[in-house]
Amino acid sequence: MSGVTMNSRSTASTGKVATLSYDTRHRGIHVWISDRTSANTDAGNAHWFLDWETKSFWEVRYDQARFDPWCAVAMRNTPSAESVVMVGCRDGYLRAYDVDHDRDDDGDATTERTISSYVTLGPLSTGDFGTDVRLDELDAALSTDSGLVRWDIFHGNSAQEAVNRLDNSQTSGVGTLYAGRNNRHYPRVRGTTLYLKLSSTAAWALEGAEALLTRIGRTRV
Repeated sequence: MSGVTMNSRSTASTGKVATLSYDTRHRGIHVWISDRTSANTDAGNAHWFLDWETKSFWEVRYDQARFDPWCAVAMRNTPSAESVVMVGCRDGYLRAYDVDHDRDDDGDATTERTISSYVTLGPLSTGDFGTDVRLDELDAALSTDSGLVRWDIFHGNSAQEAVNRLDNSQTSGVGTLYAGRNNRHYPRVRGTTLYLKLSSTAAWALEGAEALLTRIGRTRV
């Protein structure tokens, strides 16, 4: 599939166009969704990356309208025999992903923005809808060259309630992880369902994490 790019219009009424490109360097498929007919740009709208190795979708958002992808092509990188996906953006510029950059659009320092990323782990529960658990301990290790990572715990009497609090950033516990091994954290957050969110504006990598859950009785109504 190297070098394959495909455009398809979903419906004439919405003017949405999906651009797909296979990326051999990052082992996945970019799926960009752009509105070609609207004067309003797609800043903040969701695009996707399909990780081919794990078969998982990852949401991608650009907070600047000029990054809105309109077309793409995978170009062969001769020294490494891998493709570099070039994206044609709304503002007329060609752009490509660079894993060595930690800020968007390297160039004018006044317009560069940090790149934020996060992953949510869960739901953490006993599988019993009527039983609460408490996250008593959190032990995690980052790579030795990782940036700082913030952890948040979200709880609820149901999975939906916990997700709603996650969406509204109603955290029940928060802390910071540093490069390498970390001191053990003691969140002591209780709920029927818990979620652990890890986020950062730096380049980071999680090597492993363990959570101690204690079953503490019937869910409070």
